[in-house]
Amino acid sequence: MKNFITILLLLVSTSIFAQTRTTEITQTSENLYDVVIKDGTIKQTGQYIKVEDRLEAHGDWTLFSDRTVLTRGVFNRGELVQITVYQDGERKTYTKTEIELNRLKAKIYRLENMLLSSNE
Repeated sequence: MKNFITILLLLVSTSIFAQTRTTEITQTSENLYDVVIKDGTIKQTGQYIKVEDRLEAHGDWTLFSDRTVLTRGVFNRGELVQITVYQDGERKTYTKTEIELNRLKAKIYRLENMLLSSNE
């Protein structure tokens, strides 16, 4: 589960310690934009859709490291609805329900640890 959370966070954002981060956004239609984010050997590709005055992740997003696919996510107007994680030659796909369940498990784990540390 830790690997899932780590890779999920990488998919949604790039490292804050990057020194060579670049973002290229190209408008492909009235409301769609292609995006390529490069951060050292990490590369992320996907699309944004314009909703009112903001851009939201939409469609397929792929995260690469040294040209190797790490994750593929599917977004629907900013909401992650499916993610596929590639690790050690295996592929695991998580649905929207499984993603939410893993987020809730992680939140419960953090809250339990906070309670335990406050009781010490």
